[in-house]
Amino acid sequence: LGSFAFHPDFAKNNLVYTTHTEPGNAAKADFAYAENIPVKLQWVVIEWTVNDPRARELTGTPRELMRVNVVNVIHGMQEIAFNPYAKPADEDYGLLYICMGDGGAVEKGYPEIARDKNHIWGKVLRIDPRGNNSRNGQYGIPPSNPYVNKEGLDEVYASGFRNPNRISWTKDGEVIVSNIGQRQVESLYLLKAVKDYCWPEREG
Repeated sequence: LGSFAFHPDFAKNNLVYTTHTEPGNAAKADFAYAENIPVKLQWVVIEWTVNDPRARELTGTPRELMRVNVVNVIHGMQEIAFNPYAKPADEDYGLLYICMGDGGAVEKGYPEIARDKNHIWGKVLRIDPRGNNSRNGQYGIPPSNPYVNKEGLDEVYASGFRNPNRISWTKDGEVIVSNIGQRQVESLYLLKAVKDYCWPEREG
């Protein structure tokens, strides 16, 4: 288990989201790289429809949203979260942010995996888990995402992260992402749409 997040309408729709790992090539990945690069494991995002939200142990029906190959066991899919301050009328309401590390690709000698704007690795993603206009049809792409109808992966909100392990919101609307450095620099970033935070070109 990596992370979990309750949908802001959980009290009405019984939806909760989790991430976990499975062995490499356990199933076909939605996000993969060149076949000559090894797959150490896969990160998977699951939507659960909970049977009884008042139960001490949550049980329910799973639905897979996305599956991502990674080169190594480090820098995988980190925190997932909804904006806790968004109101139902806000654009951000019900959109799931996914912090995706570079999967250890840079350390293993494949920096192009994290550098490419058409790749999912080393990015902060933003998706609509209740939509269905993604390539696999299992989630939605918010129309305000910065790469929609442009060169780049539609799911990406910002790029250039080595290991964005936590995401938080301030009451005045700022989004803060922590990023684990390679050897010297640990970083806190104000998250801005389409911004490139420069990994793997530099640390910090």
